[in-house]
Amino acid sequence: IHVKVPRMRRDCVLLLLACLAPIAMLAQSAERFNLRGRLVDAATGEALPGLQIFIRSYPSWQFVPEPATSGPDGKFVFYGLEAGHYMADTWLNGEIVHYGEQPDGSILAAPVLPTDNDEVMFRVPLHPYIEGIVRDEFGDPVPHATVTGFRKTWIDSQTVLSRQRQVGTDDRGYYRIPGISSGAWLVCAEFSDAAPKAASTVDFSVPVDSRFYKRSCYPGDPPESFKVDWGHNAQVDLKLGSTPGIKVQGRVTDFDWDHSSVTLIAEDETIGTPRASVRPDGTFEFNVTEPGLYTLKADRSTPVGGSRILSSQQAILVDKAAITGLQLALQPVGTVPMFVQGPATPALQPGSLTLWLRAVSSRRGESYWAERVSDGSFSFPPIPSGEYWVMTRSTEPFCVDSISFGGRSVLHDKLTVVPGGSQRLDVVVSTQCARIEGKVILPEHAAGFPVVNLLMSGTPASPGDILRVTSYDDGSFNVVGLPPGRYLLWAWSQDWNVPGPRTLADVASQASVVEVNKGQHVQSQLRLLSAGVGAR
Repeated sequence: IHVKVPRMRRDCVLLLLACLAPIAMLAQSAERFNLRGRLVDAATGEALPGLQIFIRSYPSWQFVPEPATSGPDGKFVFYGLEAGHYMADTWLNGEIVHYGEQPDGSILAAPVLPTDNDEVMFRVPLHPYIEGIVRDEFGDPVPHATVTGFRKTWIDSQTVLSRQRQVGTDDRGYYRIPGISSGAWLVCAEFSDAAPKAASTVDFSVPVDSRFYKRSCYPGDPPESFKVDWGHNAQVDLKLGSTPGIKVQGRVTDFDWDHSSVTLIAEDETIGTPRASVRPDGTFEFNVTEPGLYTLKADRSTPVGGSRILSSQQAILVDKAAITGLQLALQPVGTVPMFVQGPATPALQPGSLTLWLRAVSSRRGESYWAERVSDGSFSFPPIPSGEYWVMTRSTEPFCVDSISFGGRSVLHDKLTVVPGGSQRLDVVVSTQCARIEGKVILPEHAAGFPVVNLLMSGTPASPGDILRVTSYDDGSFNVVGLPPGRYLLWAWSQDWNVPGPRTLADVASQASVVEVNKGQHVQSQLRLLSAGVGAR
């Protein structure tokens, strides 16, 4: 049986380690086994000699110290392995390739079992690339433009377009995005400076407002996408048209030229951050080419160390008309001292608890992580005022029993940081953890491994923490280390085209409700979401 393991960001890897039960070993003896395999070109089937193969055990993610090298016939062998499952990687043309790499971005683990003497066939696909020329409205190449490849991903309870690869154009306007995976892609080009004028149209006697390049995307405005297959490269040429900038002007009070910054961040993930023109008195101006919702942010840091001491932000809706007269007053950041109380036996170990705060107002999920300091306590960096979801992960046998902020329970809730405030966050950790075990009811001939999603805090319309667990091939899942509480669960199959519902609010009626008490184990059956429900 193969175990499917999705690629994940840092927080998702921590989630996987914390929440997936270890794969049961067939024997606990000191007996050792060999992993034999053959490295071949996925397109032609020809042997690939002289490539190094690295393996690591799953789910511990520990590397086997010595790599193997494929021989003239592509064969390789690892000796003296414990029974279990192993991830395998190799390098080809400077790019990492995973054993069992799937079109949806998942990878497989090779079994090493006492009853399994079969040879593992490691098919190495040639990663495709996207290349092209970026030109302006006059047909001239645009050097130093930024070209970004986007993929649909499901992050923080919604489907978004996330930046996967970003490159720049050379002096010929040429770009190349190498080493991509197959699947659905969106490519966009941007240029942050003023657009140069064609030499034949320049009239120095007539003053003209500066014009800027408007973002250009293929195959169209987001969230359209096109398919890239293994071994097939894509040629995507883009044309940047010029447009007058929509001015956003204002002033930041208490501005310090040397230690302050002003940024304008679009809610739309595919829009880059426009360049700011800022004067020493805090007067700023942005030229925006894409209407939409933005967050205007200003920060001021200490001269030594760069720690943020003042911060402020404001939501701005940019339309066709200029926005002037904005006033942004910097406010003192808050401090959140954190105290953790754990059981005497077993003692809480470093890395057993992860806790962070994620901004409620930020679609891009600005987060602040608690770090363990030298005396064993935890510390947050300075935090701007606003509302934050409390996010936690823990490893067995520990779980978070309760969290209070200023005397109020925020275990499944959010907290508010006030300007200059300093309220204490108290965390109680225990070993009386809840567990939800269950199975996703799969239709006949179902493909893929369902993903189980638990709403840890908030509501489907206003979600906070989302816990994600990939089920096993039979649809079974196991979530451990849960605090007591009421949870909503969903399960769906995912791929790069439809990684999940548009939002949890769209599928609220299909949630399964599970309530667990301290130390309780609960069984649950989930049905897959209806095909296409809430997808975009």
